[in-house]
Amino acid sequence: MAEKQDIQENAMGGGTPARLRGLAANGNSISPTLTEVISAMPVATETNKGLMQANGFEQGKNILSEGYNNKISAGVYSSTDNLDNMGTGILLVLRGFQYTAHLYITNSARIYIKTIRSNGEILKDWTLINNT
Repeated sequence: MAEKQDIQENAMGGGTPARLRGLAANGNSISPTLTEVISAMPVATETNKGLMQANGFEQGKNILSEGYNNKISAGVYSSTDNLDNMGTGILLVLRGFQYTAHLYITNSARIYIKTIRSNGEILKDWTLINNT
């Protein structure tokens, strides 16, 4: 009887569902809301699996020259300490599997780039990108 009432997956309408369907660890059927699922998941970091922040970056962190190294997390950082004598600005860190790219945008609109292997080896030290 229940089989006649089921809707095949490919016959369901699109859109954002109010509730999700699934199975609990014990095999029972569950129907949580999307909000319940999101609140139960951790935030993703470089070491933890989970949901990425809505903007995709760790933001609002301040970085000082003395604390700067090649092991910082991917994200957007504010530098008020004249990072590597390039002036104050914003550091954007993009981390891939094999290497990391650092973009530094100074308050005088200069843009620098640095690339680093995952083992810490500097591939290319800070280089000014000529934007004229």
